[in-house]
Amino acid sequence: MTLKNILLATNLDDGVEDLSRAALAYAAAFKSKVFVVHIAAPQADLVGYPKTASDLDVDEENPIGWEYDRKLLAEKLRGKHKAVQEVATHLEQQGCAAEALLIEGAFVETLLSEVDRLHIDLVIIGSHEPSALSDLFFGNMAKEVIGRITCPVLVVPPLQHTTG
Repeated sequence: MTLKNILLATNLDDGVEDLSRAALAYAAAFKSKVFVVHIAAPQADLVGYPKTASDLDVDEENPIGWEYDRKLLAEKLRGKHKAVQEVATHLEQQGCAAEALLIEGAFVETLLSEVDRLHIDLVIIGSHEPSALSDLFFGNMAKEVIGRITCPVLVVPPLQHTTG
């Protein structure tokens, strides 16, 4: 079995360290490249706002409305991009070829598309503690990915913390 390309799908939570360790172990064993991917939720158009900034009388020092919302979103995405890049840099410092990707879209569909586009041989994804409420509102992303993907998937469970 060869694993030339590995996709580490992260939501940038505390579990990213466990995912990184798993990716590093597989990448070292198979001399693979790791694509660190964060898929940001798609942003709906800002309903009721003009389509261009020129349609607004915007003070550059104190943006309002559409321009303000756009700047907040850009700052949030820059922060996520930096975090994804830090994960890839950490892997590179451990001797692993890595590339960071921040992509906007619906999680499962975007992940499946990137798996095909990047010729991924293994997907590493985290899994959260299941709860009926989260499954009701958000579904179980790992379960949906496994049901639709064409390559192997390694699901990394949350680290069990013990007390005492």
